[in-house]
Amino acid sequence: MTTVPLILKQEPAERFSRAQRIRTPDVAVVYATADGGVEVIDEGRPTTLLDQLSKRFQHRYEVDISDHQRWIELHSMPPAAKGGVYRFQARVNIGFRVCSPAEVVRRNFRDGLPLVSNHLMRVINQITSDFPIEEAQRAEQTVNQRLQGRQIIEGCIELYLCHVDLRPDAEARSHLARLESAHRAQELGVLQHGLNVQAAQGKAEVDAIGQQADLEARERERLALAGRPMSAQDMIALHLERNPHDTAGAMEMIARFRATEVAQAEAAAVRNHEMIRALAESRFLLPGDPAVGHLVNNALGLGPAQALPKAASSPDDWNAPLPNGGRADGPREQAQLPGIIPIYVAVDAAAAVGPVGHRLNDGLRSLVEDIASAGELARVIRLGITTFAEGAMLQRSAQDALASSLPMVSGGGRARLLPALDLLADRIPRDAEAFKQLTPALRRPQLMIFCAGEPADARQWQSAYDALSDRQRNRYAPDIVACGSADTPPELLLELASRPELAFSAYDGDLSVAVDNFLYFVQRRTRDLAQGVLDGDQIAFLAGPPGYRPAADLTDRRY
Repeated sequence: MTTVPLILKQEPAERFSRAQRIRTPDVAVVYATADGGVEVIDEGRPTTLLDQLSKRFQHRYEVDISDHQRWIELHSMPPAAKGGVYRFQARVNIGFRVCSPAEVVRRNFRDGLPLVSNHLMRVINQITSDFPIEEAQRAEQTVNQRLQGRQIIEGCIELYLCHVDLRPDAEARSHLARLESAHRAQELGVLQHGLNVQAAQGKAEVDAIGQQADLEARERERLALAGRPMSAQDMIALHLERNPHDTAGAMEMIARFRATEVAQAEAAAVRNHEMIRALAESRFLLPGDPAVGHLVNNALGLGPAQALPKAASSPDDWNAPLPNGGRADGPREQAQLPGIIPIYVAVDAAAAVGPVGHRLNDGLRSLVEDIASAGELARVIRLGITTFAEGAMLQRSAQDALASSLPMVSGGGRARLLPALDLLADRIPRDAEAFKQLTPALRRPQLMIFCAGEPADARQWQSAYDALSDRQRNRYAPDIVACGSADTPPELLLELASRPELAFSAYDGDLSVAVDNFLYFVQRRTRDLAQGVLDGDQIAFLAGPPGYRPAADLTDRRY
């Protein structure tokens, strides 16, 4: 970013200096007295000879009061959308001038652009945080309405022109493109469903017409056959009438009919033979009885008696093994996962009241929904969320489905680390054992923790922290990234982090901004870790949250 110097010259005030009694219209001259006061004579004119002789002034400053117009882009702190996950690109056309040269000298403002850009970043971020990333145009209109008219910055800069151009950044545009593609696919699906319904209805109507015609034909046939004899031969003849080309089928029907007749005749002969033998043995029939000759002749006419066929033996139905119904012998194999990365987020909710609470709730819900919609990445992520204040609350278990268990955070009280660390030390190993049943490629758990200030239970949490982080005692000890607001002691963050380079402290004292940037970092970090699992990498490169700096830079200790 270029600079706009405000103080063009600073020199001792001299007596009898003709050069110091001359200035251009775009410069105001400011004088500093011996007692540290600042004076502007007649709207910034130079001193007269009489003023110089008075010896009241010790230093002379020339301040630029001309108009400056620039295009600037807010790269260092891009405005966050609602939820803090996605951000806007902000390009601003500004026009400003010095309206109080004395205040510029008094506060020693050397460059005008940082004053204007910092002011714009605060104002724009406060407005855009109420708009989803999809509503970039509405957010731009609201920002420009807010920045209309004359504005005074730091009591000395007049912002007379400001027009903001807001657009989603590259990642947000990719997200919106995916949403648009999904919406179009949904619309096409609705249209295709309507066409399928119409086709099915048309087919059903045609089938109904055909079915009705078939029923009417059968009824006519029934009426035509009502007085017609129906012997076996008649049935075969009727079949040939209906199917004149099925001679082979008719011949097969005749063969089966004749075979049935033979079987029935043989069965009758067997029954007659057995009956005569039984009557003879019982002496119910006597020799010479006419009935005997009649029965014997009939029996002999059928040939020798045939023994009834024996019933086929069958195994004991109770003890016989049940047939295999095609059921698989073992359990169904699950689709092999490339790996699982358990990710835990622990957030200080003691200060989550008012706007901070809304931002925290919106950000956590947006995080869960974004990860749930991450496609292939979501298969390998297991996300757990814990909040802590006076106690700790498990907002969602890492074993829950991603689309369920949206967090609902309420604040109050003073934050204590001991309950949160106790809960995590208990949950993380149990979750890890469950995840190992799903895949052998279980990655080391990751914990990202945010503190909004110094906890109330100073040093009482050390034993719980050791149980969580000591890899000799806990084989599933996580890598811990510790982030804190500007009010959080950097020494605390360095003690919580697994390594010094994993501790970060926020620049800005605004807690809402710190929360937004932390959750934005969590979303990016989670996606990077999941992509690392899919790519076969053990761990993804770590870049700190936007608006944060290494906590080690704020202490005198060497790490």
